[in-house]
Amino acid sequence: MFKYFSFWEVLGSIVIFLFLVGLIVGTTVIDLGNKQTIEAMVIDTFIDDGNTFFVLENTSTNVRFACENEDSLWYWKFNSNDFVFDIETGKTYQFLLVGYRIPFLSAFPNIIAY
Repeated sequence: MFKYFSFWEVLGSIVIFLFLVGLIVGTTVIDLGNKQTIEAMVIDTFIDDGNTFFVLENTSTNVRFACENEDSLWYWKFNSNDFVFDIETGKTYQFLLVGYRIPFLSAFPNIIAY
């Protein structure tokens, strides 16, 4: 039998769908919104759930933070695996970073170039 959905069921489904689409589009726009170049020393490299992270220390502020290393279609970066072998711990580099650290989304800045 065909079941008719009430107005509130349809409206609730539409609201949830639009929220999820907005969340996906919003996180993408946020990642593209913060573009910065910093000089930092590589403190550590680690892999968590298949993603590669670099722990960096900003040379001007001495603040340590983690950055993700993943491919980016928007910036035409498809060589993230090369970064793992080329960037050495203990050395200082100029990094081009995009994105923000958003803890509840597990979002980290992405290294685009060095």
